[in-house]
Parts: sequence; C-alpha cells; structure tokens
Amino acid sequence: MKNFLCSLLFLSLFSLTSYAEITLKEPCSNGMVLQQLSKPVVWGHATPGSKIYVKTDWDFASYVAETDSTGVWRVNVSTPEASYRNYTISLVGDGSSIVIKDVLIGEVWIAAGQSNMEMPMRGWTNIPVENALDYLSAAPMHDKVRMFTVGITPSYTPLNDVAESAGWQKADASTIPDMSATAFFYALKLNSALDVPVGIVTIARGATRVEAWIPKEQIRKYSNEKWEENDVNIKSPWAPYTSYNGIMWPVHGYTAKGFIWYQGCSNVHADSTYAQRLEDMVAIWRRDWGDTECKMPFYTVEIAPCIELGFYSGDAQLLRRAQLSAARNIPNCDIVCTNDLVYDYEINNIHPCQKKAVGDRLAFFALHNNYGFSRLACKSPEAVKAYVEKIEKGKSAAKAENPGNADNADSVLCIEFRNCEKGVNRYVGITALELCYINGDIVPVSQIDFKHGGKMIIKCNKPEEVKCVRYGWGDFVPGNLKSVEGLPFFPFELPIE
Repeated sequence: MKNFLCSLLFLSLFSLTSYAEITLKEPCSNGMVLQQLSKPVVWGHATPGSKIYVKTDWDFASYVAETDSTGVWRVNVSTPEASYRNYTISLVGDGSSIVIKDVLIGEVWIAAGQSNMEMPMRGWTNIPVENALDYLSAAPMHDKVRMFTVGITPSYTPLNDVAESAGWQKADASTIPDMSATAFFYALKLNSALDVPVGIVTIARGATRVEAWIPKEQIRKYSNEKWEENDVNIKSPWAPYTSYNGIMWPVHGYTAKGFIWYQGCSNVHADSTYAQRLEDMVAIWRRDWGDTECKMPFYTVEIAPCIELGFYSGDAQLLRRAQLSAARNIPNCDIVCTNDLVYDYEINNIHPCQKKAVGDRLAFFALHNNYGFSRLACKSPEAVKAYVEKIEKGKSAAKAENPGNADNADSVLCIEFRNCEKGVNRYVGITALELCYINGDIVPVSQIDFKHGGKMIIKCNKPEEVKCVRYGWGDFVPGNLKSVEGLPFFPFELPIE
C-alpha cells in the first residue's frame, strides 16, 4: 500500500508540473552503472525553470530537480549496496516522461589517457592484445562489466554533452572487441575480487600530451604553450585543452570511485614540466568532480620500455622518473611499473601487448587501498639511496662483477629500497643493472645479495670509484628484478652518496 501511494503521488505530480521535454545527459542512460552506497548524480535536460520528478525503484524514494537557466537538471539519489539486480529510474515532467532501464548498482571508475588506454581488445594493425581471443570468446558478462566510451571529439570550447558514443556497452563477444583493453582487464579483476558490477567511463585519445587534458585557463599559465585555434590545429592530438573540453568535460561530475590513467609517451622530451602539469591536471579534475578532499584515488601507469624507431632518443627514462615523482607528490595516488611488461621483439612497439598485467596491477592498488585487501601487495620496489659501506673481513657478500680480485674487498655498494621488505625474486642472472664508474666504465651486474628490510648489496672492485648505479635506465632496457610478491623494480639512476 505504501508503494502504491508513492506511485500515485508521483503520477499526480506529473499532471501538475509545467511543460518540460525531458532528455538525458550521458553517461546517464539505459544500462548505466551507479556508484554503490553513495549519492550519485542523475542528470539531463528540460525546459529552463521546470521541475523534474525522479523516482528510484530500489527504494521507491522520490526526488525533485529544477532545471537551471541552461536547461540542465541534476539530482543526487541514494544508492544501496551493489548487486546484480537490474533497476529502473522514472523521470516525469508535464507532458513528458522517461524510464531509465537496466540500471546496475556497483563500482564506477573513470579510465583516461592516450593510446595505451584507448587501445581496444581487438588490437590494432600489427599491434595485438595478448590472449585477447580468450576473452572475446568468453561467456557474456553483461552485469559484470559495462563500459561507456566517449567518442573523440576535440573542442576549443567546453562541450556540455557527449557528442559521440555508443552508450553503455555490456561485455560480451560483440562489444568486448571495442572496449579499452586496459580498462576492461581492470574492471574484470575488480569484478572477480569484489563480485559486484563494475562500470567504466573511458575518455582516451591516442597521442595526446597531458596538456590536452588541462583546461585553457591553466594552459595560459604555461609560458611555453602557444597555440593558435584553427580547423587544422584542432585535429592534432597535441592541441592543448581540446580533449579536456570535448572528451572529459561532457562527463565531468558523473559519480565515480576514482580514476585510472595511462599516458606519457607524447610528453617524452618534456620531462622537466610533466610532473607539475600532471599534478595540476589531477587537482583540476578532482575539483571538477567536487572532490575537495582528494578522496578519489588516481592510479597511473609508467610508460613501458620502447625505442619507437628512435623517437625517444634516450629520454624515455627521464619521463618515467617524472611520472614517478608526480605519483609521489599527488595525494592519494600511485603508479604501476611496466619495466617487465615487454617482449624483446617489441623494442619498436609503443603499444606493448601485455595489457592484462597492466589492468591487474592497477586493480591491485584499488583492492589494497580502497576495498580492504590489506594483505595484497601492490607497490613496486623503489630505490631510495646508494652508498658505500665498510664490511668486516670474513663477512659474506656477492661475488665480484668486474675483473680483478675483489674477494677480499673491505667495502661494498649498498642500495636501499622501499616496498621490498621481503626480498627479491633472484640473486643471479640479473639484467639491466649496472655500475657507472668515474672513469667512464660501465660494468653490468648480474649477481647481488639482498638483506631483510630492503637493502641490496653489490660487491665490486673499487666501489669508492663508482659514480652511480642504475637499473632499467634507457629507452628500452627491460629488467628482471622483482619483489617476492612478483612486482617489478622501478627503473632508477642513483648517485653514490
């Protein structure tokens, strides 16, 4: 009887309201996923000044929204715990009504970046996604994973609505091929761990610099960003603020748990400004989502080893260092290491095929930090400092790596790491680790010792003459050092203190 009376009241309001032709503002549409246990936004368009009455069928609660001067209405509804039950939301205005169907309550994330985030499960010409057929042929996952992909519509002015999209796509053999591979694997891992629906809103465009995702008012503060607005320039993915205006802005504020970000290749050679600009971008996006307390996590991905036919010209490692620096400075942020996620034959492939591992590692951050999986490792080992340490005669240390008798050495090189308390996956057969001497010699290190708590020991000739120690340092220098938990070491170059 209570539900009947609520419905009767709702219909009576419908008959009394002023005329309002209701439309929806995407991603608010059929098949959408709403963030659980929160107050997600439901929005759309109608005649300015009119009232829209909203009812959710999971709790039969009613809400009233009034359109603003631009004709946009919005209301925040209360959602229950996630489930696989399909709900509806009823919208009523005088002379018009809409029912949003097939609504799921689950976990919602924003996936953004350039081509490595945009890259679909079907791959591109000569650029595959590893083992994609296993997922393209899987049973339908309609209520497990859904994705809303914003079309590539760059604009010099902010767009209020999504200009191009196929709407919410339910994961199955017909839709998965066009889904972002990284975002799909991320969602799949969250779903398998949490057993709740996962919705992804993807906003990605290949070849974009970070500046493309920053608003014009902020770009104007960067002295080296001069850009003429014309029909030719807007087609360039390098154009600043155009992806922010045309791809991100139409969906900004759609309630989500957080962000995943895969971008950076187009900012190689601009490492000196990248960290600060990524920090600016994240702060602005959180502002746009109303996140004044930085509660929305931002998880990013390091660019993978690649030479790209000389495009990087030896600067890729500097951009990776800038990415790591930004991740450490941005509140509620972390970064996936990809140093191990390339095959030798991918030396010139800027889009490596191992996208599942990238999505999984992003998900490890979310599971550990946001969903209570406190014992799940998610952080890669990170070098902190390197120094020479005296040793007592007779103490064990790793064997010498360069010619000469170092067995009786009275000092060793030490490198301290964070996020590696339980040790490493190997002591021998190491690749990508080397010592740089003051005289210019570069000596590879294939054997180490590693102490509990995160200290690597390298025994070598004349450690006092080593200028720096580095690992994975270069455009394409994949390594094989990992923590006990299987997470790869971040590339580093450290001077000897």
